[in-house]
Parts: sequence; structure tokens; C-alpha cells
Amino acid sequence: MQVLGQFNKGFIIAADGADLYIVDQHASDEKARFESLRENTVLHQQPLVVPMRMELSPAEEQTVLEHRDGVYARNGFRFVLDESRPAGQRLSMSAAPFSKKVHLGI
Repeated sequence: MQVLGQFNKGFIIAADGADLYIVDQHASDEKARFESLRENTVLHQQPLVVPMRMELSPAEEQTVLEHRDGVYARNGFRFVLDESRPAGQRLSMSAAPFSKKVHLGI
């Protein structure tokens, strides 16, 4: 890829053969920072002394239930299901993520 120039102090114009590319420098920087954070950040679970009751729509609750052992668990969240409660009020958060003394999610 060959850099042809810069436009409006924020975009790089580049060419690769017959293809022309316009690269947003700010978006590229944000993406690089995000990927670096994702690779280098370790999330831990902080158990809550008292689980936090959640009020969700039934659809939101179902989404959490479908993904609680996957994406939510990998990101430090833990949920407890109380079948005796009505739909949308059955979940409580029992752990929240933290990293480098920063608590996330509550």
C-alpha cells in the first residue's frame, strides 16, 4: 500500500494497485487502543456481599440466561436464578468484574 497524502488533517489517502483507501486516523487509533486493552486486561470476579436483584424485561432476562456461562462469565459477571420469582425479576448479580482496582458493571 502506498500513502498518497493526507486530507483534512485526519484522513490518510492510500492506494494499493487499482484500489483507493481512505483511512480515518482517529478511528484507527481507537481500534488499536481497544485491541491492546482487550489483549492486556485481565478481568477478575468480585463477589458481592448481597446479590443485586435485577429488573429486566423477559427478553433481556432470557438473553442473560442464554449467555451467562459464556460471555458474561468470561467478563467477570455471575448471576443467580431464582425460579420462584416472575419473569424479568428472577436474576440477581452475585459477582461483578474488576480490573486494576476499577469495578465495572455496577
